[in-house]
Amino acid sequence: MTGKEELHAISPQDLFAMGIQGVAYVRPVTGDEGTVYSVHAADGRQLGVFDDLELAFVVVHQNDMKLVSVH
Repeated sequence: MTGKEELHAISPQDLFAMGIQGVAYVRPVTGDEGTVYSVHAADGRQLGVFDDLELAFVVVHQNDMKLVSVH
């Protein structure tokens, strides 16, 4: 397994167990009313939903969480 494959093998629960509790990610969700932005903790738990991506980022930072990119 390459390093990149190993990284993809880490589940949100694994991240939480490693102590990454102050980490959040935002993902777009498309529904009948358009796109909203769902904020999730490292363990995958949904923390909130926002109509505006920038607002989602601001709320993450205001709650002293680090925003990470998940691919």
